[in-house]
Amino acid sequence: MSPSAMRASPPNARIHTARAFWPAPFGRSLPRAEAPGGARLTPRADLYGQSEICSSVISQLSCTDGYQLLNLRLQWTAAKGRWTAALGGTNVSNKEYFLNKFDLTPFGQNTAEGQPGRPREWYLTVSHRF
Repeated sequence: MSPSAMRASPPNARIHTARAFWPAPFGRSLPRAEAPGGARLTPRADLYGQSEICSSVISQLSCTDGYQLLNLRLQWTAAKGRWTAALGGTNVSNKEYFLNKFDLTPFGQNTAEGQPGRPREWYLTVSHRF
């Protein structure tokens, strides 16, 4: 923040600085297990972490708390590899979190807005290679 902008701040105003954006994804596929008929099962777990993000240097209301999300997947692959099916889930712990927040009080509004993150979701995919 420039010195002139700091002088324009009201007395006793608390200045908040934007914090670094630190996403921290980590994923691991476990060794494939043999299933009946020579098929393979591959479990996978992904953990995504996000540090606090502040979209404004003026207000703490524009800061989004950090969060961690756990995603899981189990894939079945046929013996010849032509058929695959996967069952998985994102945000399996159903963590409630915000992607971002924006304080509107500096613009004369008496509110702050936030974009909530996606809830727990499940999926099934089936594919065939020709």
